[in-house]
Amino acid sequence: MPSAPPVVLAHVAALTSRIRLFTGVTVLSMLDPVRVAEDNATVDHLSGGRLELIVGKGAGPGGTGV
Repeated sequence: MPSAPPVVLAHVAALTSRIRLFTGVTVLSMLDPVRVAEDNATVDHLSGGRLELIVGKGAGPGGTGV
């Protein structure tokens, strides 16, 4: 999995015009939710609304193993 999915999706959006763009599950409990929203909103705008963002709430307490 790439370390910056929005960057990869933006590149794919620039090269294509019809395919839908999907994320894997974006786990908001491990990321800054505002940054995730901003980054993916930018990709969605640049792609003409082709981004499908899949969000997960994460594991329970101690479930991440980090």
